[in-house]
Amino acid sequence: MGLRLLLAELVFWGLLIGILAGVVAGSWGAAMKMLAEVMKAPVVTVEGQHTAIDVQRIARRHEIRHFPVVEGDKLIGIVTDRTVREATTSPRIFSLLLDLLATVDRIQVAEIMETSVITAPPDMSVPDAIKLMRERRIGCLPVVQEGRLVGIVTTSDLLVVLAEEAKQGK
Repeated sequence: MGLRLLLAELVFWGLLIGILAGVVAGSWGAAMKMLAEVMKAPVVTVEGQHTAIDVQRIARRHEIRHFPVVEGDKLIGIVTDRTVREATTSPRIFSLLLDLLATVDRIQVAEIMETSVITAPPDMSVPDAIKLMRERRIGCLPVVQEGRLVGIVTTSDLLVVLAEEAKQGK
């Protein structure tokens, strides 16, 4: 990870922790929104057979970085822009390039997705979601209800919610 990206992440999490401390202390009572109120839906998803280049194209088109991987309506994994970057600079790519056969469009999402996906229910509170994301060091929470993907919340979404609360003076 580049130094600039690492510093940005540290600043972001520091700010978020500071804001969360205010929420927990009760100074922002209205921040007790539930994820169902702030999640993005419908969710832009990918399937296991999509390629890394597909993910890059979808990311640019929708300006997003987190992609739940689904099979039908069942969540089976998650892939992020970081996952794709790391996979496309791995030794596997270089050896494939040497064989003159490989390009980024040959890496399938199923090969690089994270399958141990941390999820949240729609009725989880925003402070609880922030705490979970910080503890698990994740940038998004797929929102799942009765086994079905119903939304997604990212650190950016939660920061917007908290900034709106701060602006309202709550």
